[in-house]
Amino acid sequence: MRVLLTGLVLIAMLVVGARLAGIALDSRESASLDSQRTAVESIARDSAGLLVLTQDYLLHVSPRAARQWSAVHGRLTSALKTYAAVGPLQAGEAADLLEISDDLPGLFLGLQAAMTGPKGLNTLARREALADQFVSETRRISDGAFDISHELTERAQAANQQQRL
Repeated sequence: MRVLLTGLVLIAMLVVGARLAGIALDSRESASLDSQRTAVESIARDSAGLLVLTQDYLLHVSPRAARQWSAVHGRLTSALKTYAAVGPLQAGEAADLLEISDDLPGLFLGLQAAMTGPKGLNTLARREALADQFVSETRRISDGAFDISHELTERAQAANQQQRL
């Protein structure tokens, strides 16, 4: 009788221990997903901010807009690198966006040169081409952030389903 009771207590302790370990893992995964979600929201916000600041620069050719653009681009790149550092899946998702982000400063410098250079038909065509390319590249980052956000939501839902089991 005593051996049976000890066996039942031991089994109960193993079940509780396994469940606590599962809860700890679920909690860690949830925290990781929350951190990733924050980085993706920052990526989306900063890519939209770059677009707005570029349009501001195109309208006013303001050094303030250029400085702010550099600061926002730095935050965007940092958020992309933070997200990519989470793991191989995230690194793969962020790789193209990082590549696009790395090319944006050169594009912005070309845009600045075209905006402050001599005015003429060639310069106007160059400005328009650079502005179009910049909008397109920035939109690719924004769309990529949306895609990552969608994937992240699916992973969070799968994790929630797993927790319920």
